[in-house]
Amino acid sequence: MSNQANRRINKKQSDLKQTNGVRASAHQEGKLKSGEPADSENFSKRVRDGIFHPDTKIVFSSLAAYQNWYRGLDDAQMVVGILTHYENWIKKKAAVEEALIRELEVQGIRVIPVFSYSSADEESGVKGFRTIISDYFSSNGKLSIDGLINFQMQAATGNTQSGDLFSQSVAVFKEMNIPVFRPVVSRLQNQQQWEANLAGLSAEISWAFTTSEMMGMIEPIIIGTRKDTQDMLKMTPIPERISRLVARIIRRIELKKVKAADKKIVLMLHCSPCAGVEATLGSGAGLNVFESVVRMLKTLKAAGYQITDIPADGPALKKMMLDKKAYQDFRWTTVEDIVKAGGDIYRMPLSGRGGYNQFYENLDPLLRASMEAAWGPPPGEGMVFENQLVITGLNFGNVWVMLQPKRGCYGPKCTGEVCKILHDPACPPPHQYLATYRYIDELLKAHAVVHVGTAGSLEHLPGKTNALSEFCWPDVVIGNLPNFYCYNAAIGVEGVGTKRRNYAVVLDYLPSCLNTDYTRIEVINELGNYLEAVDVQSQQVEVMQNSIENRINQTPEYCKIVEKEVAFLEGVKKLKGLLTQSITHSFEQENHIWGEVPKLSHQVSYIKESIDGTSLYASLVKKDCIDDYTYHSEMLLLISGLLSPTKTAELQSHPSDVMVPGILEAAVLENEIKNNQSSLMSVENESRALIEALMGDYIEPGLAGSPRDGLGRIMPTGRNFYLMDTQKVPTKSAYAIGVEMADQLIRQHQKDTGQFPEKVAMNMISTDISMTNGEQLSQVLALLGVTPVWNESGIVMDVKAIPLEALGRPRIDVIIRISGVLRDSYPDLIALMDQAVQMVAVLNEPESLNFVRRNALKTINELAGTEEVAQETRWRRATMRIFGDKPGTYGSGVDLALKASAWESEDELAKVFTSFSGYAYGDGLNGAVSHKEFVDNVKSAELVFETSVSNRYDLLSSGYSASVIGGFNMVKNQFDQDALKQYHGTSNNKEKVVITTMADELNRIVEGTLFNPLWNRSVMDKGYRGAAEVMRKAQTIFSWKCTTKNVDDRAIDEIVKTYLGDPEMASWLSQENSFAIEEMSRRFLELHQRQKWNPSLEALEILTNIYMKIEGDMEELMEESQGDYQGGTIEIVGHQDVEAWNKSIQEVDALFDSEKSL
Repeated sequence: MSNQANRRINKKQSDLKQTNGVRASAHQEGKLKSGEPADSENFSKRVRDGIFHPDTKIVFSSLAAYQNWYRGLDDAQMVVGILTHYENWIKKKAAVEEALIRELEVQGIRVIPVFSYSSADEESGVKGFRTIISDYFSSNGKLSIDGLINFQMQAATGNTQSGDLFSQSVAVFKEMNIPVFRPVVSRLQNQQQWEANLAGLSAEISWAFTTSEMMGMIEPIIIGTRKDTQDMLKMTPIPERISRLVARIIRRIELKKVKAADKKIVLMLHCSPCAGVEATLGSGAGLNVFESVVRMLKTLKAAGYQITDIPADGPALKKMMLDKKAYQDFRWTTVEDIVKAGGDIYRMPLSGRGGYNQFYENLDPLLRASMEAAWGPPPGEGMVFENQLVITGLNFGNVWVMLQPKRGCYGPKCTGEVCKILHDPACPPPHQYLATYRYIDELLKAHAVVHVGTAGSLEHLPGKTNALSEFCWPDVVIGNLPNFYCYNAAIGVEGVGTKRRNYAVVLDYLPSCLNTDYTRIEVINELGNYLEAVDVQSQQVEVMQNSIENRINQTPEYCKIVEKEVAFLEGVKKLKGLLTQSITHSFEQENHIWGEVPKLSHQVSYIKESIDGTSLYASLVKKDCIDDYTYHSEMLLLISGLLSPTKTAELQSHPSDVMVPGILEAAVLENEIKNNQSSLMSVENESRALIEALMGDYIEPGLAGSPRDGLGRIMPTGRNFYLMDTQKVPTKSAYAIGVEMADQLIRQHQKDTGQFPEKVAMNMISTDISMTNGEQLSQVLALLGVTPVWNESGIVMDVKAIPLEALGRPRIDVIIRISGVLRDSYPDLIALMDQAVQMVAVLNEPESLNFVRRNALKTINELAGTEEVAQETRWRRATMRIFGDKPGTYGSGVDLALKASAWESEDELAKVFTSFSGYAYGDGLNGAVSHKEFVDNVKSAELVFETSVSNRYDLLSSGYSASVIGGFNMVKNQFDQDALKQYHGTSNNKEKVVITTMADELNRIVEGTLFNPLWNRSVMDKGYRGAAEVMRKAQTIFSWKCTTKNVDDRAIDEIVKTYLGDPEMASWLSQENSFAIEEMSRRFLELHQRQKWNPSLEALEILTNIYMKIEGDMEELMEESQGDYQGGTIEIVGHQDVEAWNKSIQEVDALFDSEKSL
């Protein structure tokens, strides 16, 4: 604990003496008035519940008696209830609760501490939760507390005859409608162990976090740990953490006390700094952020907030932010330009009132030292104008719209020099980042911050996985500021991190719509009839062709598709194929607008997705359909018919021979469809939830998920989502698919090489668990020849090895690179995989049939000749198979280096990947530095595999897949001439698991998106955000091309021609997002300069000419710019050029040199 924290606590304890004196003087009075024999042993035996207080031995049987005794805080503005376990009170193990009571009272809060049994028993006279609330926390039928600190888990389940534990709790908490706080106390670690453990309470996640999240309890701040005894109930408080909890409780309750007209709120938007700050303002997965923010402003104004000059719509808000440069400096923006344009809302001086040093000097010296090691002394170099830290944003009265600061770099450029997070993924945030949040909290005195859109950087700052300390940067930055987070309901596993790491209350939103335009079915049918007529040489071909041409000419995108082919007939076939694909596997997505009911065509798509994923009847129907298109088209017609009968009648006036008449009866699915529509209508709850959250109300929890999981499950959105229980992961159905994926992968490798693969490298992220219940995890187990052991309830109790004779093949070895989010969210499943590896490695089987054992014994033999590795650790090192990010950090590093152009050769990128990935996880490891073991495992791998789990996300959605797959590939290339084969799998269609090469999957995605005029039209309709989407895909193509050979040169030629050579498309990109087209063009030029792409003469000429024009246009815009900026210059700064970075990578440098010399 810091000296400053100790000083604060000592002062509070001194102040408390006076309050305790008041308590003591009232003791005898209280004893008389309570009517209870306070010191009676018999009383202790028969009492089951009551109000207690550390200043008296009296147990009060009513709130009135307690209030008569309670003195000293009569003018308190807040009252907080505490509910703890009977066991803690009766056994005098309530030290944590007592310390909490003291701190609450020091801060001027009246406290009502209550103990009780955690479950009701009417026969024994044990009160249920509702009675506890009525007897102790209420007066005359009215709740007497402003917030409840609940140490119990099952407390809210009494006095109810129906519903499960969690729904009962939620129902009671909704009735109370106050914030329910759930601080954390570690039962397994003492304070020293917790302080040293970057994994936090990962061994206690289920009870410490997951269960309370399922009940909507908030503020999971650790306030106590186990004492150094064998008694798991004997706890000791953490005073500094108690102070943090109490300060945050006060701020949460203030939301209920302050009128809307007096509240100040900050809406914090995000961008993707490494992709380009100026090009990606308002990033948010699946959310139309700017339109949503305008809608939020209108909603808040209608609720009484003082808001002025609301922009007309989302594009107007975006234009305002760009015009005022209300964002951070980057390639084309200097801080001088920001100030000149009016994008600054505050310039924070270093000293004096409102100065940065008043906050900075309150930091612990260790925190200050780490900041200065990375960024230098205040104010640093980023966002500094005349020695002041510039805070940017837009003001609309009592609501501010701001952009989250850059987390890992500084200045108006993007290079290996300024990308500090590339040097050290655990580097603290810059001075301006901290200054921005301190300004919001302590100078602006905002009542809350609302982070809008998935996702930002605050939850990924370095520190513990959960149960944060005062030295963890998410805790330092958010401070006491109430935090709400508008998060995509389908990305719950990442959103839960915001709850555990920066104490957010999540308000989830509906994911994007996978837009399947059912009006295209009519066109597909007509094209099919025409092609069939051509095949049979019908006399009607000419007439039908005229009709087809007329229809095609009505839609420019159709014309582009047909005219691109040499012959009209081939063009029709291509058009029909793309239209059919848009029905069966749509790449087109429409982002959701906060609180807005989707239009009818999008309702059809959402409902169809829900039916596909959850309807038993629909799955039976699918088996009877002759092909995927028949099923999807018929289902769309049925749904649209129920929602809009007129439209269906119109569509069905053009029957198709490929459809099976009568296969679906509307009556059978009508109820499911209408229930889904009813659920979808509840999306309006998002707007209501925002208002309720800012009023300090209890926010109802809900299960995270995508529409495919069922709209009935994820709606209404606007809830504080939680994750499913992982006790049943992998499920039996997920394991069956995992077995199929393993078998197909082995067969594919045998087909390509004639041999079984000996070791498979895997890229595994958290969505495998959250979206598929562990299909890839199951694939890992299946490759190892292991099966889960489930009990009757489907809970995974253990794993066991499948006998070799039943397996029918060798056990395949694995190396798994896990993401940081998976590491944080599912430590129990990481342990399960590690357990499987350990079990297989010790099986007494022929090494020719057990590759895990063969490789482990080989490593043991290699280690036997060295004294550097202790004998007792050799087996653990030989069986390391799970690797990932450094504890407390996130990312593979390669994407950072690529975006910053911070590399000369693949060798350097391979070192970055190893530096970021060489941390081992499993029994007794906890992220142990293991760069050599990581390299050894990659060297011996023969193939790498990744799976996609949703149509919303693919290999071009972000650069992460390219970074990891490419990272594996480049490390392998440094030490082995045999190329690492690369495969991809998808199980989106559970009836048809598909395994292909990575190159084939990338080609499929490129054809379906970047080369598809239908997709192009869908992104063009999104304007600025659509242009950014095209840019992001081009950047990811760049990443794949730099790290692998999966993208053909001719594909990039075609991208250049399509987006830069087409006058209409190039003009659209320039007008909507000039920063995006500049970034795109520059990346392709960089590919050529690095000799990673050999363009055709035509493509190179197009690219060169348009970049000269773009750069000229950009320079013209920058004529009046002040200060230095990077612009389009490519500066290659590698680790050898930066002392701090070079030092951090020295170990890996030496490792590579050593391995290459062998």
